[in-house]
Amino acid sequence: MTIEQKPVQQLCESPLVILGVSASLAVVIGLLPLLWDHSPALAAALGALLVLAFAITVKYAPNRK
Repeated sequence: MTIEQKPVQQLCESPLVILGVSASLAVVIGLLPLLWDHSPALAAALGALLVLAFAITVKYAPNRK
């Protein structure tokens, strides 16, 4: 039996997309604090972005039941 998936879900489950998003987030989280001299507001925004990205990754993770 096959389960039909929405195109967006198929795209989100692609390992290359997950790797690309993770690498981009790592670069953003690593570089922005250096460029903006550790602004508390920026640090909070980056933390929220990381939590959001983690939630999306968990929701659309491959082989999730």
